[in-house]
Amino acid sequence: LAICCPFALLCYLPLSGFLRLPLKKLAALSALGVTAFVGIGALACCRFQLSVNALLFPALLLFLLLYLKSVALPPSKALFVFFTATMLVSFSATLSCYLCAPLELHNDQPVFTLPSGLIGLALTFAVLLVFSLLFRRKIHWMLCNVSFSAIWRALFVAPLFLTGLFIWMTPIYPAVVLTGRVREISIVLLISFLSLLFWFYYFVYLTTRKMSEAAELHAQNQLLSMENTRYRELREHMDATRQLRHDFRQHLHVISGLTEAGRLDELKSYLSQYESELSDARPTLCVNAAVDALAGHYDYEARKQGIQIEWKLELPKLLPLPEADLCTILGNLLENALHASQKLP
Repeated sequence: LAICCPFALLCYLPLSGFLRLPLKKLAALSALGVTAFVGIGALACCRFQLSVNALLFPALLLFLLLYLKSVALPPSKALFVFFTATMLVSFSATLSCYLCAPLELHNDQPVFTLPSGLIGLALTFAVLLVFSLLFRRKIHWMLCNVSFSAIWRALFVAPLFLTGLFIWMTPIYPAVVLTGRVREISIVLLISFLSLLFWFYYFVYLTTRKMSEAAELHAQNQLLSMENTRYRELREHMDATRQLRHDFRQHLHVISGLTEAGRLDELKSYLSQYESELSDARPTLCVNAAVDALAGHYDYEARKQGIQIEWKLELPKLLPLPEADLCTILGNLLENALHASQKLP
């Protein structure tokens, strides 16, 4: 039952920044709860001759509920970390059964002998150490940066399936393990399987990182395209303004002539036409170039569809966060607002 200690560590090691409780308080509560469970469970197993799994399986559901309440993660991400921990612990327990089969050959009790239990616990901590050194930061990066919910829903199924597989591979009787070369072959296969498992996790990390980088590059390309469009619009506006300034003397002559002739109706019509030419170009919406380009794009799309839109973008030229991140969030909000407005009368 003491393998619940490394199990709890595996569950929380990659979750820096995703805890609902302060780290010290959560560590104290977890240590107290796991120690109480191990102590009371061990006494119950010895007193009533219970199998260890008779306590572990129902306790696993309770641990899962408490775990989901203690972490600030979507359920699919939390389940991926939780079942990764169950998978590694169940692997260690299964491997220890094969390693310790000679020690358990004449044990007729439903619990392990003390040497077998200590070997199993040491093996679980060793797997914890290796996995943490290799993947703790990688899994933390995935939790922070991979937001594709479909990926996480598919990912957590793999360690859940492997947990069941390792439990199914656990031998019922030590004598069966010691038949022929079953023990040696099983140990080699299990260690090889763990190596493949680590490669699988590394492959998942590389794949999700490439997908995240591709999504970020796509967002940056979209922003650059908007900035390029905005730049062309500003150039056209500057050219039009330059032409208007050049023709302004001619307009003054016309205005002066119409005024002297007292033709006020024609003067009003001419001024209205001239004013519309001046107001065609869109003004700068924000001093930050990236946000201005994004706003200019959606401003144009909204006005083209007859949707009224007003802006108040009081942002500095230099933002306290990456422009691509802010523009991704702002662009999604504006796109959703534009689509919602299209459905209105």
